[in-house]
Amino acid sequence: MPERPVITITNRAWIREPSVPNALLDDFYYETTEKVQDEKGFWVEAPVPIDLVIDSKCGKYLGFPRGNLDKVLQHFNGCRIVDKRSVAPLGFDLELNDAVTEDPRWPEQVDLLDQWYAAGGGVLKAPAGSGKSVIGVAMTCRLGLRTLFLFDRKDFRDQWLDEFHRHTNLTDLEHVAGEPLAGAFKAAGRKYLQLWPITFATFQQLNTRRVKKFMRDHRDYFGMVICDETHHVASPTYRAAVLRFNPFILGGVTATPERKDELEDVYYDVLGPITARGGSEQLNPLVWLVYTGFEVTPNPYRADHVQFTLFLNQIAKSKPRNELVVRNVLRHLNKGRCPLIVSERVEHCHKLAKMLGDSGWSRDRIAVAVGDTKDRKALYKGVDHGRYDCLIASKVIDEGVNVIRLDTLHLATPLASRARIEQRSGRIRRPYTETMLKRWGKKPRPEIWDYIDEGHGVIHGSAYARQHVYAKIGAEVRDRRTGLVVRINTLGKKRRGRRY
Repeated sequence: MPERPVITITNRAWIREPSVPNALLDDFYYETTEKVQDEKGFWVEAPVPIDLVIDSKCGKYLGFPRGNLDKVLQHFNGCRIVDKRSVAPLGFDLELNDAVTEDPRWPEQVDLLDQWYAAGGGVLKAPAGSGKSVIGVAMTCRLGLRTLFLFDRKDFRDQWLDEFHRHTNLTDLEHVAGEPLAGAFKAAGRKYLQLWPITFATFQQLNTRRVKKFMRDHRDYFGMVICDETHHVASPTYRAAVLRFNPFILGGVTATPERKDELEDVYYDVLGPITARGGSEQLNPLVWLVYTGFEVTPNPYRADHVQFTLFLNQIAKSKPRNELVVRNVLRHLNKGRCPLIVSERVEHCHKLAKMLGDSGWSRDRIAVAVGDTKDRKALYKGVDHGRYDCLIASKVIDEGVNVIRLDTLHLATPLASRARIEQRSGRIRRPYTETMLKRWGKKPRPEIWDYIDEGHGVIHGSAYARQHVYAKIGAEVRDRRTGLVVRINTLGKKRRGRRY
């Protein structure tokens, strides 16, 4: 075992190649699989290597992700660390306002922040509705470092920028300074790119050739880099964007750290492991398992992952099944509840909205939010303010949406991703604010209506995955046919593990 090697920490942890044991290289090598067609046209699984170690330009050093340094240090019997991380100060006193500290969620947010701060960064896991964006604001206020926030979508970026203006004295500071102190990074149409002390950008913006060079030249500008929805960082282009910087603190926030491909360790290596975990003050839902009687028709010449797409199309076109969903939604609307109907198909969303309108409910009181819907934020606010009674949405509802008034979830199409199921359940479990309590009264117990079909193993498997999540979040699950409680086996299958 090599003695006292020198580890230089910048954007990565750099070690001279002769000092690196093979076991350390193995710890940063992963393998996953993807579906490809072979020469005969059959779908097969092909291995895809993921090597997180790179060579330096001079070829003398190897660079390791620095998110989890303990993983590197455990391979050496003592070493000398040269820390060249950037500690770039913010340059002004950013403070939270009273509205944050008076929020009932603030004590739990402080506890999460303390855990994360004591660990020196890493991934902060908090349930949906716990105010992760406010925690991100508090991170910058506490550390006082120039901060880059990275997002998967522009609407998340703009939402967090609004949170900074609403929850801090940023607007007053900008008025005194006479210039913006925080802003969204805009790469297109600018002769000169510009960074702010608090910059908000998307991963996609940082992966153009022009911006890559600009960011390399300014890699020491930020003292902290925070990623929203950290599970996306396992993507090669996303983690490359993160590793382009040299901040003192690396971290992120998410409600669902697990990934379907089981590659959580990849982004843990980049950002750090989970260092703070929050409980949930959310309401525990009641789940109704609704057996539709609809049987999908499999295609014997298609692979299973293609079959599921075909099944979704069949389900969306089934008139009796759609009528069943609409009847249940109307029942909830007549009781004064605020339903959320989620479908994987955009056409299905519009069809359900039309059927609800044809059934007697005013079409003007039904909001539809899909990928091409303009100004979805206005629709979400309209639901909270009582302009709309019902929200029908596609997968755009999965992340970064805060519509507190929703109390009933109808899963109009099946899905198997446990992370997305947990995200969707969180949409209806958020407690009312004080203003909403005065207007709407006590929030009714959230309900999830899960429509279960028959006809193929992938349909049954997706139903099992959803029920596993219901058990995880502490929901009460009942069979709609009998009204009896359903006991769910939470042991399930052992995770296969994709690391080699």
